[in-house]
Amino acid sequence: HTYTCATVYGGLMAASMFAGILGKKTSEGIFATAAREVKDATIKHLLDPETGMFYKMIHFSDSGEVIADKTPDISSVYGLYTFGAMHPDDPILERAVHETLKHTMVKTEVPGIARYAGDKYWTVDHSTAGNPWFITTLWLAEFVTMKARSEKDLEETKHWLFWAARHALSSGVMSEQLNPHNGDHISATPLAWSHSEFVLVVLSYLDKLEELGICPACNPVK
Repeated sequence: HTYTCATVYGGLMAASMFAGILGKKTSEGIFATAAREVKDATIKHLLDPETGMFYKMIHFSDSGEVIADKTPDISSVYGLYTFGAMHPDDPILERAVHETLKHTMVKTEVPGIARYAGDKYWTVDHSTAGNPWFITTLWLAEFVTMKARSEKDLEETKHWLFWAARHALSSGVMSEQLNPHNGDHISATPLAWSHSEFVLVVLSYLDKLEELGICPACNPVK
């Protein structure tokens, strides 16, 4: 899976940094080299040159033939930028995100991002990609925040934060998914992951305000 490769990259880079902190220079280099190998192999074997999207996964037939699962999946691109395997400004990743969103954006009365094209888990309307999820929609907000170079660029981040707050229950509780037509909460409610992702985006937004010099001490949590 592209997502799994991205997490492995992130884990190896973390191990490299820990080794460096501990003064283990040989191990630091070994882990960093392995991470680069995973990244290079991900781009080589999991990027679809025709669509510009990353495969959800590849596996092998009994005869050894490589079979690609080309289902557009938001977790594939999310993993690459959140674990640092690819920079958000990388043209390859930018195109992959753009193309993946074409297939996962739910354009209904309650817009948002489905997990992947054709998701049938608790899906209300099968003419859509699936139901909008808080988590995946906020993953897009993360990407937008990472790419922001001005306060204006952060307007989309605020849009999705307000979207999440607007669709939460009056108690502040967020579910796993939303009905794409009326916003009813679907599946696990509350879902801790939805709440934690909201907090992560808020903190990323505050960090970006500091980085851009707009608010020198916006984020009290370090």
